Amino acid sequence: MTQLEPWVYEGRPHIEFFYSSASGVVISEKSSSETIVTSSGGGGRITQGQGHVYAPTIHSTVVRRQEIWIRKDDGTEVDVILPCRVSLREGQKVGFVVAKSVMTGDKDYVIMVNNSARDFHVLMSHDSLVKRYEIVKDSGAGMGILFLAAIAALIIGAFAIAINTNNQPEAWIFFAVGCFVLFLLMYNSSASKTDEFYRHNHELKLHLEKVAGEAMKLVAA
Repeated sequence: MTQLEPWVYEGRPHIEFFYSSASGVVISEKSSSETIVTSSGGGGRITQGQGHVYAPTIHSTVVRRQEIWIRKDDGTEVDVILPCRVSLREGQKVGFVVAKSVMTGDKDYVIMVNNSARDFHVLMSHDSLVKRYEIVKDSGAGMGILFLAAIAALIIGAFAIAINTNNQPEAWIFFAVGCFVLFLLMYNSSASKTDEFYRHNHELKLHLEKVAGEAMKLVAA
């Protein structure tokens, strides 16, 4: 495989991209779908003829895949399983981009380039990659210290209230400050992760388009 430009965040690569050796002319393709049924909840209890029974909630998901057989330039034939349905036909020359998580080593087909049609298809969206490869990190050490300080204030305030028979205001101040700081930390952490998620999405979307352009040049060579 030919290595393409990796996606770099905070000074180091998080996702590597490769132009797959499974590239060539489409000789056949077949689509399939599978319905996955799961259930959650349900149960209950009956004692001496009385009680309640709750039915489980049924969930169904349709998973669509596409199998493509490709004849490479050296004459060998390989099959590629795509996680979604794309438009193509026999005789078209195609190539694939594979993404690899630097942290976990997981690999996925993320882009198919069609030289005959002069276009490309994104097989795994940028937001799916951010979630699958766990790009969004937890809060840093500074947030952890503030969180511990808030917990300490809550404990001190609650303890002081419990043993304080005179109901002095200092105990309630400790408790109120701890609650307020804890609320701010939870709110800021949620907002920070949301902003970071959307920023990663935008950056990775642009990078996928750039990588697709690199792959288009390789498949046309």
